[in-house]
Amino acid sequence: MIVESSTAIKMVKNQIYPACLKYLNNISKTALNLGKNNINNSFIVEDVKVLSELLSNMKNSLINLETLTENAKKIIDFKEKGNYIRDHIVNAMEELRKIVDKAETIVDSNTWPIPTYVDLLFSI
Repeated sequence: MIVESSTAIKMVKNQIYPACLKYLNNISKTALNLGKNNINNSFIVEDVKVLSELLSNMKNSLINLETLTENAKKIIDFKEKGNYIRDHIVNAMEELRKIVDKAETIVDSNTWPIPTYVDLLFSI
């Protein structure tokens, strides 16, 4: 499970989080441009707020999973390590996964860095 949590950390940190930031930057610029031209931008401002909150949650969840993973690596006893992983890391990975799944439904598919569920379902 340490391999799985380390992989999740790397994917979120190096691919998903940066892609979400890129998309947030794009829609933020769009919102600003619409506002400057006195065009209703409330719909996209709401999207900016939602994605910004999601990214904040993603970052916090990522930091939590990193900390828990590092703590687990220090545990020598197999049973103690297994219990720690079950009680802490699995839950933290599930929390991060829920946030990432929500982000996948918001971020533009051209920006999303990995195959989506739809890609996997219909491309195989």
